[in-house]
Amino acid sequence: MTDQLTVLDWNQIHTHSCASKRDALSKVSDLVSEAKRLGQRAIAVTDHGVLHAVPELFRECRKQGIKPIAAMEGYLCEDVNDPDCKTNYHQLLIAINETGWKNLMRLSSEAYTHFHNRPRFDWAMMEKYSEGIIATSSCLSGVIPKAILEGDSSKVRELYHRYRNIYGDRFYLEIQPTPIPEQLIVNKKLVELAELSGCPLVATGDVHYAKQEDYLAHQGVLALGWAKKLKHPDEPAYPCEEHYWMKPGELILEEFVSQGFDRETIITAINNTGVIVDRVDFDLKKEKDLLPEFPLPEGVTDKNKYIGELVKEGMMRKYKPVTKEVVDRIKFELSVIKEKGYVDYFLVVADAIKWGKENDIIFAPGRGSGASSVVAYCLDITEVDPIEYGLYFERFLDITRFKMPDIDTDVEDVRRYELINYLRGKYGLEMVSQIANYGRMTARLAFKNACMVYDIPFKEAKRITELVDGSPNMTIEKARLLNQELVYFMDTCSDKFKQKDNDAFVSAREISWMAQKFEGVMDKLGKHAGGVLIASEPIKNYFPTYLPDHNDKDTIVAQFDKDDLEELGGTKFDFLGLKTLRMIGLAVKSIEAEHGVKIDPNEIMRSPKDPKVYELISTGKTQNMFQFGSSMMQGLCQRVAPTQFMDIVAITSLGRPAALNSGDTQRWIDIRNGLSEEVYSHPDEVQVTGETKGIIAFQEHVMRLVNVFAGWTLGKGDSLRKKSVEELEVMRGEFVEDCVLNRNPMPTEKAINTFVDQMNELWDRIIAYSGYGFNKSHAVAYSMITYMTAWLEVYYPANWIAAIMSTKMSDKETIAQGLADIKANGFDFNPPDINKSETIFTAHNNKITFPLSVINGVGDKAVESIMKERSKQPFTSLEDILSRIPKRQLNAKVMKGLIFAGAFDSLYPELDRQAIYEDYMVIKGESKKKLEEVASQEWNNTVKANWEKDLLGVYISAHPLQKYHFRNWQEFSEGGQALVGGIITKVKSFLDKKKNKMAFVTLDTYQGQREIVVFSSTYAKFESLLVVDSVVMIDGKKQNESLLANKIKPLEVN
Repeated sequence: MTDQLTVLDWNQIHTHSCASKRDALSKVSDLVSEAKRLGQRAIAVTDHGVLHAVPELFRECRKQGIKPIAAMEGYLCEDVNDPDCKTNYHQLLIAINETGWKNLMRLSSEAYTHFHNRPRFDWAMMEKYSEGIIATSSCLSGVIPKAILEGDSSKVRELYHRYRNIYGDRFYLEIQPTPIPEQLIVNKKLVELAELSGCPLVATGDVHYAKQEDYLAHQGVLALGWAKKLKHPDEPAYPCEEHYWMKPGELILEEFVSQGFDRETIITAINNTGVIVDRVDFDLKKEKDLLPEFPLPEGVTDKNKYIGELVKEGMMRKYKPVTKEVVDRIKFELSVIKEKGYVDYFLVVADAIKWGKENDIIFAPGRGSGASSVVAYCLDITEVDPIEYGLYFERFLDITRFKMPDIDTDVEDVRRYELINYLRGKYGLEMVSQIANYGRMTARLAFKNACMVYDIPFKEAKRITELVDGSPNMTIEKARLLNQELVYFMDTCSDKFKQKDNDAFVSAREISWMAQKFEGVMDKLGKHAGGVLIASEPIKNYFPTYLPDHNDKDTIVAQFDKDDLEELGGTKFDFLGLKTLRMIGLAVKSIEAEHGVKIDPNEIMRSPKDPKVYELISTGKTQNMFQFGSSMMQGLCQRVAPTQFMDIVAITSLGRPAALNSGDTQRWIDIRNGLSEEVYSHPDEVQVTGETKGIIAFQEHVMRLVNVFAGWTLGKGDSLRKKSVEELEVMRGEFVEDCVLNRNPMPTEKAINTFVDQMNELWDRIIAYSGYGFNKSHAVAYSMITYMTAWLEVYYPANWIAAIMSTKMSDKETIAQGLADIKANGFDFNPPDINKSETIFTAHNNKITFPLSVINGVGDKAVESIMKERSKQPFTSLEDILSRIPKRQLNAKVMKGLIFAGAFDSLYPELDRQAIYEDYMVIKGESKKKLEEVASQEWNNTVKANWEKDLLGVYISAHPLQKYHFRNWQEFSEGGQALVGGIITKVKSFLDKKKNKMAFVTLDTYQGQREIVVFSSTYAKFESLLVVDSVVMIDGKKQNESLLANKIKPLEVN
């Protein structure tokens, strides 16, 4: 036991968070909480090679009242420029001041430019960036400990002096109490070296998880990283795995003393953590706003005047006539934008989009609240007229809001990189980066990974995982409220699961415990889907960066996420890739190429009034339309039967699960269809919610309602969406009182009670709506895209479906669905054609031609060679193509695929594909025996169709079940009876909760693959038919995209 008079100033200065991905377990918040509980004054997070966790560390420490220390355990090598230098050593570095933090960032960033298995720096780099940094000899993987274990005393002395020459008195010899034989050897030598040299010792714990009882969960994280399993003979663990938790100083002291070390020496080493803490004088905070300055055109000096001129030009072009309302709105918006200092932000976004449009890049008409700005509309940032649709600027930017504006911009997904390259060219490589996105384990993923590390067989793991709601922000705690089966599994279930490749068993409790430990742990690092950081100065001076592709030294990514960057002065610009825009772009080009018609999508979307479009949407055949493709949305479109654009906007908002569950969606439909009356809390409400028949459908409705009745500003109305139900309930009295005071004329004493009741009812509805509020600006903008996709299907269905299929060439179900849609329109497909096929699906004369690249076995190089040679002149025969393209690219496998997929049909219309292949064999000089084998093989329409299926993933010329004329899947109503036929391609049978056998079956139908759920009662009756390659007809209930089977019947295909 520690003597009561011994005072230990123990602080964790060597601690790993889960940002040391799949090496450490604990979240920053857990580490800080535990350090606080143990009475420590400070904590350093020292993740491997990265600084991701530093902003969160400072936030948590401020919240909990202890000192945060920015640090890193990087990777040191002898010489980053030596290709033979492949050994990396761990190196602990601690920033003690602003200069040290800058140097730590630069070292972390530059280490990625010398990546070899790890981001590395060498002695020269470490010396260059040494000012303001404390270094230690690090853990057993440090360069000095390694030299000690090699028994090279002279090298140890040399390395010690090397460190001292760089860091002077900012170098410490680090000892750790882990009871590993190697650590004991290193500790003894380091103590001796400290006594001889006078260099201070410091004790650390090398923490990888916060609490002692978490060691098994840490092993689980290691299992994910090392691709091993728990309870297996080779389960992952560090030596003395149970020692890497956050120990109190008293235990650290006793462990060292029990190993034979001098008590006073260790007390000094422990207290030196306090000395280091006192040497640190650094607080991570925003230095300045780094909003880039837009480079004004030559001769222009006033950016405020310049934006005004651009807006005026756009106003004159887009508003005819220009009304007082428009002018006043623009003046108001510009005054806020200028006062907030956001002029450059708007100019940067407008310029980027202008460049993109000039280069034929398709942009969405808007996204999010940015579509509510008239200034953005006049600058051509958006194509949504906020005045026409009743959108409020305050939803986007309010004078009282301190957060930067957020103009989200959707762009063709495959051309987003062009836009980023333009920004890099305009503002400089060092001023533009992408943004990190931390992938943390959601509730469902935590259970999935828990099952994975415990080696739970797939079927059981799937069943367990599906107990948890898969929503992105779902927590295990919330998921328990939604599903009592999950509660039973976690709290009561006594089931044990045998491991897949081991004889051990795992309990439901063990899986649940592991999942709870995994939840929220950083598991992946990616790039933000749309975020681009543009700064006024080199980014590396303010934020650490990394390289996701170590062969591309120019494409840098900021190590902090978007919220951390904005908090520290960074400005995020959002350019998100949207595949639907690529589809629209491909369709527009295809239409111009085939029909000579140049379509401007923005022009069509700005005037969404074509009745034919609404007729198509009303049929519910919306599977190819943006947002409306699911069975639920198709059914909703049928029930609503929209006739005008605001109907689509309302469907977009009310067609979400939370809104559907509230009952508001059905009430709106009933009112539209004359089954119910419109009901308003007060007659004046009709001016706000009248567009949706008295239903509060948008966040903007709430903003306007409190403005109309209580006289609150639209900005205050917008703030309500961020408040909890409890906070809103507290505001009830203020709202009702302000409503009474705002009435003009004031209600009579007799009428006031009625009015108060009406306002209380309205507030009830506002509170209820807060649970599923939706942004009208976003709904309008995205509904315009929906309208555009519907318009394309109405007027150019073949071109549109070809575009859809071209963006999903690896998705055989999409291709099969496209084939079914085209045939439903009375059109057809052509197989791949050696002279006509392009790199994508193409439409001509209402026929879609397959590209060569979708043929299985025909690689990109072969297609590239064929296209290049064909551009000189078309191929005329087998001999011609074989003579013009090298054999290494046009080998026997490639030729066989091309022939049986139909690529040579147009050259040999009189021959079937088998005969063409025989001719190829002859040209190739195959033996008589092989020729006879090929000639003897049967050839008919069924064989032809099967070749197409094998090579293209779908049947083109004929389908084995075509004669049965099954209805299109999309025609069946959700929850109703449905009948499908197809070929069974996969059967996954397993035991349900009652230990009865059931199955998931994949059925290849004429319209693509369909998932069939066969419950135990049905399985027992039809088990003999559930065999791969069986051809069956299944009757059942439609549930989303699956069929719940009731009856199964065999079918004949000949």
